[in-house]
Amino acid sequence: AVYIDKRDLKCACVGGKSNVPLGFVSLTENLMMVAMGLWMIIKWLILIG
Repeated sequence: AVYIDKRDLKCACVGGKSNVPLGFVSLTENLMMVAMGLWMIIKWLILIG
C-alpha cells in the first residue's frame, strides 16, 4: 500500500497538480461528510419531533 511503502500520492481532485498531501484532503473530506450527515439527522429529528 501507499502508506506502508512511504510513497507520495497526489490528490486527483484538482487534476493531480497540487502538492497538498492526500491524507489531509481525505481527512477534511471525511470530516465534512460526517458533519453533513449529523446535520441531516438532527434536522430530521427536529422535523419529526
